[in-house]
Amino acid sequence: MHAKKLLIGALCLSFFAAYSCRTLEPYTIDAPEDLAQKIAEYEAEKEAGSDTPDDAVVIEVSPAVVGAEDNSSGWWTEFSQYFTIPVAKKLTVEFTNYGGASNWNNWVLACTTAAERGGAGYAEYFVIRSDNYGWGDGNYNASRMSMDIDGQAPVDDPWWATFREKINNASVVATIDHASAGTAYVSVVATALDGSIITETYNHPVSFTDDVNCFFVADGAHIKIEKAYISSSAYPILPDSEPAALSITGAPTSIPCGTEDPDFWGNAKATVTFEDGSTLDVAKDNLVITEPDLSTPGTKTVIAIYNLTKKGVKAQKPVAGYYTIEAAAEIQSLEIVTAPSADTYYFFDNTYLSFRPYGIELQANYDGGLSLPVSLDQVTISDIKLVAGTQNVTFTYKPGSKAVTATTPIKLVKGSSAIGLADLSTPWLAHFYPDVKIPEGGSISVEMDVYSKCEANWHSASTILRKADKTAYCTVRLDNFGWGDGFVNKDANKESDWNWDLFAAMQNNAHLKITASNNGSTAEVRYDVLWENGEIHHQVYKNIAISNPDDVYFTLVPEAAYLVIK
Repeated sequence: MHAKKLLIGALCLSFFAAYSCRTLEPYTIDAPEDLAQKIAEYEAEKEAGSDTPDDAVVIEVSPAVVGAEDNSSGWWTEFSQYFTIPVAKKLTVEFTNYGGASNWNNWVLACTTAAERGGAGYAEYFVIRSDNYGWGDGNYNASRMSMDIDGQAPVDDPWWATFREKINNASVVATIDHASAGTAYVSVVATALDGSIITETYNHPVSFTDDVNCFFVADGAHIKIEKAYISSSAYPILPDSEPAALSITGAPTSIPCGTEDPDFWGNAKATVTFEDGSTLDVAKDNLVITEPDLSTPGTKTVIAIYNLTKKGVKAQKPVAGYYTIEAAAEIQSLEIVTAPSADTYYFFDNTYLSFRPYGIELQANYDGGLSLPVSLDQVTISDIKLVAGTQNVTFTYKPGSKAVTATTPIKLVKGSSAIGLADLSTPWLAHFYPDVKIPEGGSISVEMDVYSKCEANWHSASTILRKADKTAYCTVRLDNFGWGDGFVNKDANKESDWNWDLFAAMQNNAHLKITASNNGSTAEVRYDVLWENGEIHHQVYKNIAISNPDDVYFTLVPEAAYLVIK
């Protein structure tokens, strides 16, 4: 740079010397033809600064000042220009920050989709402030933000007083790196007048195919932008990946013939699997779909084609997926082909009961003798009224403009009592069935409906045999496990026939009968269970040692369950 200054100075001196001497000498000294260009290049280099990357594209900044210079601008009223950052590019903005009275009255940065504020397609990925605070879309996570002054993170009020002093008049370099993996990496480094360094960082998921916009917002402060430029990302560019397969789930199974403007897609979801193993849910608008002919009844095939790579460019070879849909004649009726396996419900102080669907089969009947199965997720089900007696549960199916219904009777029985909390939050050893003494040679049986969270095998009813002073002989659960001074938890002392694949899920709405017997020196506990899918199972505990046959009491305790006693 020093040599360049000497060169330009020499050229200028030569030029002026030639001009002043031309009347004295019979010759002239010509200035280089590109002198003006060299001077312009020098000034541009001086303006850009020696630390600008070689591949940088300088951005003309307007306005250079963001916010009123007396710091009177209100929130979300004064903005910088949009700085657009393509994928695999990095934006650098250098500015001076002039802070206001509070921590947040300094620079504010917003990162959005590549659309104008408030316009179609505009959405904010995130907004962050100079004081280690921000917000954004569903991917915003404050734990990814960090801040320090010369390595010291925020700790107390004096620290923030120091921050407010140092951030004012600080020289700031903000970089926003739009990595090709789909993450914006933000680093804002401010150099205070006393040389202190204030650093704030954050990263946030963004599009890996589309540009993003960034802009600064004034809030009781202002900034003066000296320089802005785009350069290459500091993160490696990830390779693109070709689509390998397309799957479609959740599509309608039937649609009436002749429907005007038919919705044959419904709530279907299309998922693309790429060659690198990653997947992406794609919108219907990004597919080429062959619409089915619904003018005649029968099974129709819908084909969807996707022709973009993971990064959204045209693929070398498209992928296709398909599903079938039944074009049905006008619906005439809804029929219950098979009644549900559960037809009796017990309640006590519940607030709500849900329909037990196991075993039910529904069928829609159309003109021309066509009949099609209907799943429960295609119908609406009426609420169950908590009133003792028989009532009808109504199913409503509306595949088109016409709705049809079918009903099935259920019986509601009010129980004698209930144990636990109806919202299924019952903690362990908090709610008990009243102690009942079992005489020697006698037994006790209790029947109940179990309402369970179904998150674990033991979210049901457990049995405790104990003395009058609450000293336990044993605690035995429904799931082939027990403990206590009177019970050794080994195979010889227990027996069951559970279907363990369904065990936890079937605790809810199960009908349970528990029988406890006092045989003198030993006791026995038996569970007989009817699951709502119609399966019957049992659990038995034998050889429970009883030290005093005249002091044996039975109780129940639920966990994450609610027991309605018959």
